[in-house]
Amino acid sequence: MFHLEQKGGESDRKVPLQPLVFVDENGRPMRHNLRKLNELPYHLVRSHRYEELYTQVIFNYNWLHAKLSSMPLQSVLSDFEDLLDHVYQKDVKLIADVIRLSSSILSHYPDNLGPQIIGRLLPYFTINENIRMLIQQCDTDGLTRCALVPVHHCLHTPGGPLQFSLEGHLFAPFGIAVTSNAKYLISVSNKFIIFDLNTGEVFRTIAPGIEGIMQSLVVSDNDKYAAGFTNNNQVIVCNILTGEHVKIMPPLKEHKESAVSGTTMNNTHIVIWTLEEWFLYTVSGTFLSRHTIEMNMPILSAEFGPDARVYIVVKSGGANDSEMTLEMGDNSIEPFEFHSAIAMTKDKQTLYTCIEISDNAVAVYKRDGDTWKYDRTLGDNYDVVFALNLSEDENYLVATIPLGYKLWNLKTDVMVPLKLPHGTRNIPTKNQLSGLVVLTRNNHFVVAAVRKNVYVWDVKQGNMFKVLDAHFGRIIALTAVTHGCNKVISSSIDKTIKVWNFDNILEDVHSIDRLEKPIETIDLASDIPFCVTTSRNCVGVWNLENGKLLKTFGTTTSTSVITEAVITGDGNYVCAAETANIVIWDVSKDAAMKTLPLRDTQKLIRNENDTRIIAIAKQGATKGVCACYSLPEGDQVYKFEYGIRAYKDGVVTCDGSLLALPAVDKSGDVIGVYQAKVGQHLYNLQLKYNTYKPMIRLVSMPHDPNQVALIDEDKGNILDLKKKTLVRSVNRWNGHVTNTGKHGLYAPSRGGLEYIELKHGKTVKTLIPRIAEGVFNVDTTFSNNDRHVIYYHSGHRTLRVFRLSDGKMVAKYKAHAEVKVMKCSPGGMSMIIGCVDGSMTVLALADPFYEENVEFLQSIPSRQKHQAGVGLPGDNSDGNTPKNAIGTALQVARFVAKARGAQRSRACVIS
Repeated sequence: MFHLEQKGGESDRKVPLQPLVFVDENGRPMRHNLRKLNELPYHLVRSHRYEELYTQVIFNYNWLHAKLSSMPLQSVLSDFEDLLDHVYQKDVKLIADVIRLSSSILSHYPDNLGPQIIGRLLPYFTINENIRMLIQQCDTDGLTRCALVPVHHCLHTPGGPLQFSLEGHLFAPFGIAVTSNAKYLISVSNKFIIFDLNTGEVFRTIAPGIEGIMQSLVVSDNDKYAAGFTNNNQVIVCNILTGEHVKIMPPLKEHKESAVSGTTMNNTHIVIWTLEEWFLYTVSGTFLSRHTIEMNMPILSAEFGPDARVYIVVKSGGANDSEMTLEMGDNSIEPFEFHSAIAMTKDKQTLYTCIEISDNAVAVYKRDGDTWKYDRTLGDNYDVVFALNLSEDENYLVATIPLGYKLWNLKTDVMVPLKLPHGTRNIPTKNQLSGLVVLTRNNHFVVAAVRKNVYVWDVKQGNMFKVLDAHFGRIIALTAVTHGCNKVISSSIDKTIKVWNFDNILEDVHSIDRLEKPIETIDLASDIPFCVTTSRNCVGVWNLENGKLLKTFGTTTSTSVITEAVITGDGNYVCAAETANIVIWDVSKDAAMKTLPLRDTQKLIRNENDTRIIAIAKQGATKGVCACYSLPEGDQVYKFEYGIRAYKDGVVTCDGSLLALPAVDKSGDVIGVYQAKVGQHLYNLQLKYNTYKPMIRLVSMPHDPNQVALIDEDKGNILDLKKKTLVRSVNRWNGHVTNTGKHGLYAPSRGGLEYIELKHGKTVKTLIPRIAEGVFNVDTTFSNNDRHVIYYHSGHRTLRVFRLSDGKMVAKYKAHAEVKVMKCSPGGMSMIIGCVDGSMTVLALADPFYEENVEFLQSIPSRQKHQAGVGLPGDNSDGNTPKNAIGTALQVARFVAKARGAQRSRACVIS
């Protein structure tokens, strides 16, 4: 039935060989061998056969992939935990931590096991034999499941404080909360997602079908209910245990100011408030009462006390001051006036705040019947207080101030200042009351979130201990978990939730270089493994072999915005376009050589073997400017103006002789044709063919120096600049073309991918069926050797690679962040992607169908046991960059590999 090759075996009892996966007569998997996957680790641990356990289970790619594909993530982790309970080994714990860190990806994409292991564990390749063996299996066995693998270390390494990176929300999770037993994490955006904090897996997803995004989250004390309000005034109350939910639409007044501002709840009731009034409901959604505030003071917050009474903070002063009042929902306690911030103990018997008579000093008041009595003042404070937070055990108070924080020990009233780094400060939101700051278990550390970073101070001395940098968007929620563990959880605008294990806060991790802002453009050097990337205000020069950021160049003025940058083939010079100038940088000297005045440059094109740079700019709505400069001198070769209707980038033909610019003249839309070397205007090619539509972009044809293609919303139109005619129109073509000019791609934003021939526009292969996946941004490209098609879908955040010879998908790689730009290396052996988190990642196209692709992967520097560094151009140290690697590096790698057997040569990653 299972088509076993033999019925005998080498085991102690006579049983057939037990494969991990049973296959049919065609070699297709039928089902997994669940008994072996479930029971073998248990018996190997208890029989102390650790060597077999390491080779067959723990450090075996095929085993890990089979178990991830057929069983829950926790069953995989239990094998590691069982072994660690018997014998502790660091590399075993590293693999377990990799699986935990990658849980949100591996639970949906188990084929990404190889890239996840490689991307996180490459720093250990040279120093740990077991990990090196596992990575080598990922580079061989794993290629059949995902042929797109990282060239260098590009993901967070295990063993450090980051325990989980949780994904699943399509929008930012504005609210997070942890159940009292610290078992589950509840998060909200347009849906509730409940995560298991032990494994990082999604425990339950509750989609209430709302139109807006939930802005906050509150959880009842008994962990049974969770509630959030949306930006369109709906309140969702959800039963965490069953997934049942109710929608509440409060009877709001019909004017703009009447909108839901917040919610709070206890085990039986929920309070919903607007600026003007508050409503009381049962958790089942039954309306009970409606209340207003005297003198119509705006409500800032409300909270249930242990006596089920509602404590309300209202804005009692003007719009530009910080005067507030604490009131009771039933008016049972006298109103208490204060300013700036307030923090109350859980029993509502003590409050900490600033009052007018003591200015910014923090005063302590205790409740005495129906009034608040002054107790003491926590020393002098002259800094403006933005927010006050109490520790979980209420022994410490943290005040948020402009340049950091102040920490008071409430048992001794001793204050410790906590300073933020120079140039970083707290920017308060209006009437925020509490800040993003928590204390860890046993009050060892103070943890605060400012922008996208998490800052950690020690409580005793107030010294900044560490800066945790894992988010690339502003952090919007922060909570601590101290029951049975020591964790801090942060959520961010980047749609991710990070779980930090502070028991590992002392562990060092390997850093990953990235820019501060999203990468917008990438340009590759042709002769050495360097590339240059741009973000809004920075140019970065990267080493493609190890992913290190070698140089960064800022803008010449603080208000400038960088639009594009290019690098010469030898990597010596970078040319960057800013708002008002073009700057030529000397990479080795880290200095600007020449600043050329040209405003609003949109496109830079290298020409004449990198001795010329052509800059295309727009000057207002109706005029474009094209200028050519010598490199690296910066001398102007020519400059001219031309008319435009709507700016579109120009192109240079494949041989560099002609420059084609989308323009306009008296006859209408035209293509202006110029000599690229001297800037002489040859003629305007009128666009008057019958099916003409406004262009989206212009591309040069790679096989014919006289042809360009005008791409509109429906088709691509191939134009011959020499004959001044339309060659043909190709329906559905998106502008991507093979080097032969014979084939292209059709990739609509609603889904689907087709490989088409450009003579008649017929479909040659359907790579992705036309399945409705929603309207998202898609990007496609051919590898430069025309062997593969790469397809990126922003909704799934996946890179899919298809082999053109048979149309088979050879990789479905889940990117760690949204991809902004991708480029294929000149030799077609790797992909370079730039992401919204400012990172640059090189992925090898190691399709096992092509032997040279696999040999290329094995020969790159990161896969060598003894690795050499790569220096900058002009650096005479050992390990200098290889030269002219496009055509020869791969051949050299193959010949040397065959000559030396297992020893691999060093091939340039730009192949």
